[in-house]
This record gives sequence, structure tokens and C-alpha cells, in this order.
Amino acid sequence: MRIRATRIGAGPAGVTHIGDIKTVSDQEGVTLIQSGAWEQIADASPQPEMETTEADPPQENTDARPERKRRWPKE
Repeated sequence: MRIRATRIGAGPAGVTHIGDIKTVSDQEGVTLIQSGAWEQIADASPQPEMETTEADPPQENTDARPERKRRWPKE
């Protein structure tokens, strides 16, 4: 059975965050769902693989600080 966390939790097995998906036995799944901290999700197809693309070439550093304006004219 596949279940999804609806709350943040921590225990001996580690920390769970909202949206974490876990595969457990039917008996354990029913217990966790009844506690209200988890919800059952469909055992449908696995998650689709994401397409990878080539990385964009590095661009100029646009985060650089702009040059300061002078308060007084240069003599």
C-alpha cells in the first residue's frame, strides 16, 4: 500500500514531511491512515521520468553591484 504524509512527523525511522510517499504493508497502512497523519494514494503507474536538457551556457554576472555615482565632480 502506498501512503502520503499529511502532517510533519518524527520518529525512530526518521523525519517525514508533508507530501512524502511511503510504501508499507496493508496492516501498517491502515493503522497510519486511521491516525489521520497519512492518506492512501493509488498504486497506479510509477512517476514519469523527467526529461533532461543540456545546461545553458554561463551568462554574464548580472548580480554585480553597479558602479557608484560620485557626489562631487572630479577636479
